[in-house]
Amino acid sequence: MNKLEDFFKLLADETRLRVLHLLSYGPLCVCQLTGIMKEPQAKVSRHLSKLRDGKLVKTTRQEQFIEYRLADDHALLMALISILHDYQNDEYWKQDIQNLAFKDVFLNECKHK
Repeated sequence: MNKLEDFFKLLADETRLRVLHLLSYGPLCVCQLTGIMKEPQAKVSRHLSKLRDGKLVKTTRQEQFIEYRLADDHALLMALISILHDYQNDEYWKQDIQNLAFKDVFLNECKHK
């Protein structure tokens, strides 16, 4: 399949776009993304897996957590991120950005489960 076509198929989902947008502010783990987005862990993990398979995100182990970050060596993705920042008026994205301030709280809640 065409790489460009695969790229746009990955972007054809609101949840994946929200994840990419949030990761543009820095690395996050599944617990943080789940808390920020108010979405079930299974849903967020499934979309992260697709983004990882598509080489749009990279992972790093931090203690017992896996941290996700953007593949900053992916030129097309980096161009998309600048476009996403221009479309932050979506209600989900406004709420996501507000919730991003609590990312450490979501991480701590996950550590104590």
